[in-house]
Amino acid sequence: MGNLPQSLVDALSRNNRLFTVLGIYEYCDESGTYSCKQFNLFYQRVPYDAFRLINEMDCLESMRKVTNPQPDVDYLPACKTFAEREKEQKQK
Repeated sequence: MGNLPQSLVDALSRNNRLFTVLGIYEYCDESGTYSCKQFNLFYQRVPYDAFRLINEMDCLESMRKVTNPQPDVDYLPACKTFAEREKEQKQK
């Protein structure tokens, strides 16, 4: 969660212009499944006075995988599976 700078809030309230936010979020669920989403939000003071979701979609494949892997570099998986986490816990 975040806040808009007061100067921006004041400017938006004077002229009711749209404020657009573009973003990407990545997460792993408990079973080790990786997800990547792109989203667009907008804020409009009148009549909503709130952020609204414009769209949300899966990230492009090229954003989730190394397109030209280097042979001398080890690439780690984005998420650990439940079995991998359980194995680590037993080793402690």
